[in-house]
Amino acid sequence: MNTEPHVVILITIAALAVGCETRAPREPGPLERAASIGPTLTSSSATPPAEDADIDAPADQNKSIYEPTLQSGDGISIHRLITASDIQGREPLSASSIFGDDEEKVYAFLELSNESPEGRTVTVFFIGPSGKISGGVELEVPANVPRWRTWAYTRFADELGLWRVEVRSSAGVLLGALPFEVAEGC
Repeated sequence: MNTEPHVVILITIAALAVGCETRAPREPGPLERAASIGPTLTSSSATPPAEDADIDAPADQNKSIYEPTLQSGDGISIHRLITASDIQGREPLSASSIFGDDEEKVYAFLELSNESPEGRTVTVFFIGPSGKISGGVELEVPANVPRWRTWAYTRFADELGLWRVEVRSSAGVLLGALPFEVAEGC
């Protein structure tokens, strides 16, 4: 007996119970999800994300749109990338992929490692549906750490639609990306 469909149904029901009401998130097409957006900084003087060929690659159709894309580079490896409405005890609380347009903060929680002998910096950007970029939050990762938990947040995720968090190395290399949705009245 194949139990996979039952697991998917249970996960879907659990996700709906945590998210907004019972409405399912809008399913964007692959080009809309992967479109590279030009920079327009809103709350930081940090360098905006560079154009990246990997971001334009078509997404795997069997993968949930709310699963993170994680890569390694410059000694940094991201092990977890989660969006949440709060952080407590250095862990995400109320992890979600759907946030209300009146949400005070949207957090991007990261668990990563730095295998290099020098400290590294990663920058977190929150990119809105129209290309608005919030964030540019620089996070320091000490040298030779097998596990480092940190986070960034934005107060400016108020535009309805599909957003994404991008984590980039100091050289602008995309290390991680995670979509999330801002919906009305959640």
